[in-house]
Amino acid sequence: MQTIIINGVTSFTGYWISKKLIDSKKYKIITILNNKKKNYKDLKKKRLNQLKPFKEYDNAKFGSKKYQEILNKYKNFIYIHHSAYTKNYNYNFNINKALIENLKSLNQVFKILKYNNCKEIILTESYHQKYSRYKNYSLYAKSKYLTSKAFEKFSKIYKIKLRKNRIANPFGPLEEKRFLYYIISKWKKNESVLIKNPNDKNDFVPVDILAKNFLTFLKSKKKILNVSGLYLSNYQFALIIKKNLEKLLKKKLTIKKTNLSKSFDRKNSNNPISYNLCLKSLKNYLDYCIKEY
Repeated sequence: MQTIIINGVTSFTGYWISKKLIDSKKYKIITILNNKKKNYKDLKKKRLNQLKPFKEYDNAKFGSKKYQEILNKYKNFIYIHHSAYTKNYNYNFNINKALIENLKSLNQVFKILKYNNCKEIILTESYHQKYSRYKNYSLYAKSKYLTSKAFEKFSKIYKIKLRKNRIANPFGPLEEKRFLYYIISKWKKNESVLIKNPNDKNDFVPVDILAKNFLTFLKSKKKILNVSGLYLSNYQFALIIKKNLEKLLKKKLTIKKTNLSKSFDRKNSNNPISYNLCLKSLKNYLDYCIKEY
């Protein structure tokens, strides 16, 4: 059975990818946690408690001595690097701290991966980082871009195969309380919803479909997984949610938008998942959200 070492499993997409890998029963999954397991709270704790990997290590930040010792315990494995510094990624983001944490002892880590015959590295990327306009606007996207470039450099030096999992804008169960939470919580209180960046176009991808595609990607020879879903503006996405929620809640809902001319246009790829499949997943998720939120 193929051994896979993966970090970043307490994140939204990291959890779903790990869960799919574990549930497939085709791999021996080794998870590495940044912090002590007992220190995880709320949503991250809930995700973590639902994962049952073959082996779990905690309190091992990327690049640390303990992290290196863990990697040295295994041979002939696949390494999935899903972890990244994300604190305050929407505002007041500390890019210097991010790069220090993301790239800590990177050369030594690659030496260990090479010595232990790591078969390949799969690096998680954000789809935002491929857009120069957004990369210059977001320090978080810039940190992801620079981290990716460093991994590319060392994978060439040590001749280790590097593939990428470029994630768009996922939604689904156990996600953070963001756009969908705001919309649903407002409407459940009979309050109107204001979409502040209505013209921003995003690639909304159901996380369960994203994780399922990752399993297929793992067995393939593709260099990049860049799943595309519902490619819509924030306002268009809100209208679809409105239509489906009105049926579920059996009441009319009010949606408003600001008149902003500037917008970001972010599409992950030209190979979208079936539109109907994405809608079906969204409807199932809204049912879940009404109960949870």
